[in-house]
Amino acid sequence: MLFIRFSMWANRYICSYAQVVELRKVMMVGLVATLVAVLGQTIIKYGFNRPRFITLTDPDSQFTYWYVHHPIAHDSSFPSGHAAQSALSFILVYLKKFVPKLRSKKWDVAFWVLAIFITGSTMISRMLLGVHYATDVWAGCFLTLFTISFTNWYVEKTYKV
Repeated sequence: MLFIRFSMWANRYICSYAQVVELRKVMMVGLVATLVAVLGQTIIKYGFNRPRFITLTDPDSQFTYWYVHHPIAHDSSFPSGHAAQSALSFILVYLKKFVPKLRSKKWDVAFWVLAIFITGSTMISRMLLGVHYATDVWAGCFLTLFTISFTNWYVEKTYKV
């Protein structure tokens, strides 16, 4: 209950300094991207059921291509949920739309570098740990970036001010 009250207060605070329409657009993009990053990649995992790289030493596990359904895999790896969720950091780029102090080139570059660093380091660490192939992390990242881009395009086209 306390979280809901804090969220309502924060929403009023942000809306008093920003355009309400732009804030709603960013919130819609963020909500849809988060839902697809969490639920979409989980649904896709069940469709492919690709075994993790680290489990290939098990006698039950055999290598299959990413597009072939593996009937025995106990833990799916394609697409990477960690990469999909870390790519949500690209929503930081939209902060400049409703916070006037962040509209300078300096902040724009800083948010892009931060988002690329967060996503890239997550993708590399998942491969180094042996729990994902490169195609797994790229697919997870692309899923979220495509969702952010498409949702932003749709929201901008639909809700003109």
